Amino acid sequence: MAHGPLRPVLVFQHAEKAPPGLVGEYLREAGFTLDVRRLDKGEGVPDELGRYHAVVSLDERGGEGLTGRDALAAERALLAAAVALQIPLLGIDLGARQLAAATGGGVEPLAADEIGWFPLRVVSPDPFLYGFDHRSLVFVWRRTSLVPPPEAVVVADRDAEPQVFRVGERAWGLQFHPEIEPRLARSWFASDADRARIEEATPRGFKHLRKATRRELYRSALLCGLLMANFLTVSGAREERNRQETSA
Repeated sequence: MAHGPLRPVLVFQHAEKAPPGLVGEYLREAGFTLDVRRLDKGEGVPDELGRYHAVVSLDERGGEGLTGRDALAAERALLAAAVALQIPLLGIDLGARQLAAATGGGVEPLAADEIGWFPLRVVSPDPFLYGFDHRSLVFVWRRTSLVPPPEAVVVADRDAEPQVFRVGERAWGLQFHPEIEPRLARSWFASDADRARIEEATPRGFKHLRKATRRELYRSALLCGLLMANFLTVSGAREERNRQETSA
C-alpha cells in the first residue's frame, strides 16, 4: 500500500529575530520536519490542518509592527480550528497571546518592558510540566500580557499572573522563551536599541542580564527539552508520528 510523506509540524514565525531556536531543534531531533511559515514575509497560513502533526506559534521578538493585522487574524482563526480539532498546539509569547485571543481570552499592555530571568510557580498540576524543577528560571522579554480564555486552566504563574495555560487537552500557551539558545540571545542583545531597553527594564542593567543569561542558558536548554518531550508525549503527537512511520 502506498503512503504519503510523514506529516510536518506547522510553525508560524513572525520576525527574523524570532526563529524556532531550541524548540525547532528538539522537534527535528524527535523526528519531525517543520513547515515554517514566515508571516512577516507575507507567507500565508495553510488552508487546512489535516496534514500537520502539531502547530507551534512563535514570538515576534524584535519584530514589533512587522506582522500585519490580516496575517494575525488569519493565524488566530487557524489556532482556534486547531484547538477545536484537538491538534497539538504550542504558543510562545506572541503565540500564547494569539492562542488566548483565538479562544475567548484577551491581551493587555504592560506599563513597561519586562526582561530577565524569573521563577515560575506551578498552581495546577499538568503533564506538560512533569519533572519541572521549581528552582528553574525562565527567560522573559515582553511588553504585553494576556488574559486566558474562561475555559483555560492556568498551569503556572508568577506574581499571580498566568505564565503557562492550557486550553482543552492539547494546547498550551507560554509567556516565556524556552527556545532561547546562545546565538538567539546574542541576536536579541546585539543592537543599541535592545541594550537601551534592557537598561531601562532591568534594575541591574545590560551587563548583569548578559552574565545571568550565560549562566542560565544550559539549564534553560534542559528545561526546553523537558517541555518539548512532555508536549509531544502528552498531546499524542509523538505516538501519532510513530504510528504513521510504522505504517509507511
